Amino acid sequence: MFATILRSGISFGTTLIVARLLGPPDFGRMVFLLASFSAFKALLDMASSSAFFTFLSQRQRSKKFVKYYFIWVLFQFFVSLVIVGLIIPSQTLLDLFKEESKTLVLLALVASFMQHHLWTISSQYAEAFRQTIQIQSISLILTLLHFVLVISLWHFGILILPVLFTFLILEWSGASILAIRSCKFKNDYQEIIQEDENPKTVFLEFWNYCLPFLPFAFMSFFYEFVDRWMLQHWGGATEQAYYGVASRVSTIALLATTSILKIFWKEIAEANYLNNKVLVKNLYLKVSRLLFCAGALFVGALLPWTEEIILMTLGVEYIGGVLTLGIMFIYPIHQSMGQIGGTMLLATEKASLHIKIVLFFMVLSLAVSYFLQAPLSAPLPGLGLGSTGLAFKMVCIQILQVNVIAFYIAKIYGIKFKFFYQFVCVLYTISAGLISKYSFYDYFDSNILLKFSFSMMIYSIIILLTLFYFPVVLGVEKINFRKLLSFSPNIN
Repeated sequence: MFATILRSGISFGTTLIVARLLGPPDFGRMVFLLASFSAFKALLDMASSSAFFTFLSQRQRSKKFVKYYFIWVLFQFFVSLVIVGLIIPSQTLLDLFKEESKTLVLLALVASFMQHHLWTISSQYAEAFRQTIQIQSISLILTLLHFVLVISLWHFGILILPVLFTFLILEWSGASILAIRSCKFKNDYQEIIQEDENPKTVFLEFWNYCLPFLPFAFMSFFYEFVDRWMLQHWGGATEQAYYGVASRVSTIALLATTSILKIFWKEIAEANYLNNKVLVKNLYLKVSRLLFCAGALFVGALLPWTEEIILMTLGVEYIGGVLTLGIMFIYPIHQSMGQIGGTMLLATEKASLHIKIVLFFMVLSLAVSYFLQAPLSAPLPGLGLGSTGLAFKMVCIQILQVNVIAFYIAKIYGIKFKFFYQFVCVLYTISAGLISKYSFYDYFDSNILLKFSFSMMIYSIIILLTLFYFPVVLGVEKINFRKLLSFSPNIN
């Protein structure tokens, strides 16, 4: 948790520096290119990375199993290069990526693949071996290195997109190699399971897991790419930059979720494989409630300070993104709930249910996104809200989707589905944040840092008193909170 907070803080600072130094137009181009190929990754992956981590988490696997999968990853990489570099016509690339050169597009492709695909797989591989501390260490060192490189590039006047993409490629490929090398196989397992794992059996195992995801992979790529393409096409690079910054800032609220998500996946997959339904249920209940509460606490603290945050960190060039950032602050509250719910379904091999729910909301989301982003002059007129419309759509669709997932999980495991506490929790934390800000706002003249510090002190007191005396307001059981205070490791 400490490593995640430290790494995220450095990474967040680096993103703000890059956004400020590049300016909205160039930063928007960078965000659009990386987001586009992150979507393309989902099309090539076809949920095989989820299958890989789930299979590794369930039981000990052989080196052959791992080797077969990384051959598949290498195949994905070369196929993506061939499709973008040779098959897609140059004019089509120019139309899709708003006149970007093929060289820059290919660099963005490789950078996105290394960062969002190879590193994700490599870290999952290490997490399955419970090498959490090693992975956190590698990631933290890499984040520090990237921060130093960004500052150096700016100092020497070469902070431009091609150079940034090149360094991203080198950094994340090197980190992936280190993550893979941190894992050690147990020799006593090798002889027992080596005979079971040949190309045919491994292929069938992945095929059975991934088959339900094939339509999902195509729809996921289409949804993510078209969503960002509409923003780039109608809003331009500046609106893309506003949304990119807002999306990045909002992820700070997911620190707690990010730090334990893979551990949660590993333990749920193993408990489900051993048919320990009680442990599965208890883990889900305690983790989902606590992480939702953590996200709401973060939002309540920072949402009232949206304009000040933008002015102090990004400058007046980004002031047009205040409303977008304010809306996106709410997004990670339910995103944590959604990630836990989605992980719960995937780790317990209920992929079909997960796919059906997500596909339905993808189709609904695209329709809403078009209506909110399309200009009045479009063949089918929209509201032309740009990044603000996209942010609003993301929040609303997310709330609906994660609650549908939570409802089905509750039904499967015999849990009482509670919906009302979510709104009470969020409204209470935001109200506490507003009270904390404006109670003494005029007493500190123009010193923003002093105002913010005093506001956080008042907010912390309000929340601590609430958690201790009325934890139900924040969706936390009183007995659970007292156990948390005593650092009890017992989850049964």
